[in-house]
Amino acid sequence: LPIGTTINSGQTTYYIEQVLGQGGFGITYKVTATFKFGKITQKGSFAMKEHFLSEYCERESTTNRMQFSAPVKNKVDESLRDFIAEARRLNTLDHPNIVAVNEVFEANNTAYYVMEYIEGKSLRHYIENHGILTEEQALTVITPILNAVSYLHNNRMTHLDIKPDNIMMRTDENSEDLVPVLIDFGLSKHYDEQGRPTSTIRIQGCSQGYAPVEQYLGINNFSPTADVYSLAATLYYLLVGEDPIIASELNQEGLASSLPSSLSEHTRNAICNAMHMAKAKRTQSVAEFAKA
Repeated sequence: LPIGTTINSGQTTYYIEQVLGQGGFGITYKVTATFKFGKITQKGSFAMKEHFLSEYCERESTTNRMQFSAPVKNKVDESLRDFIAEARRLNTLDHPNIVAVNEVFEANNTAYYVMEYIEGKSLRHYIENHGILTEEQALTVITPILNAVSYLHNNRMTHLDIKPDNIMMRTDENSEDLVPVLIDFGLSKHYDEQGRPTSTIRIQGCSQGYAPVEQYLGINNFSPTADVYSLAATLYYLLVGEDPIIASELNQEGLASSLPSSLSEHTRNAICNAMHMAKAKRTQSVAEFAKA
């Protein structure tokens, strides 16, 4: 959408400030909105994600409405329904280390959801600027994210794209401590009690170094171990300052030897077990990884 565009949700008018990111499934913007509290007018910043399948859709230049041809209508409609369902599901989550989703609405022949805008830098950016962390520092950063992902799994959701780029470091307003927050749920999935996905979203994605080998083939049932692998890979990055090698080329001996020699044996073993190539031999839950 052009900078300066306004979108009304029915409750709030949002102004497009800038594009934060885009992919084949959608576009994320920084937006602002103005609110009145009694006699006080206050402007706030938010992140807003737009459903936009770049392969099939285009934007009408004068109205900004999303357009697509008749042959792809079913595919776009199905994707839109899933986008709305997933957004509403995210809206029900309430965890201090998961980005908050505030509003889901339809406009411009598509749908949007509004999230908190986190002032800060990604975990990757933090490490690039401050250097690798000690074991104690790394565990302090990763532990709240472990709790957040465990909360997701208890709600039958997997994130499937945990990596340093998708963890923002926010400054706590009271303590001024840095707080890690998990963002970007573009690949996340929800599952029923039988472990089957409740949406029909077929978008597959893999972040090299952070996705287990089975994710490259497509994960079609509830699989917490995929997130366990990504969490361990993220902890690896905090300690080493480099991305792990791609899962298909990883071996236990090479992984163990690439970790700092000063690392405690239990943390070294925890990372290696959580990043085992074989899904059945891998650490099976976030709680088990945290305990290790």
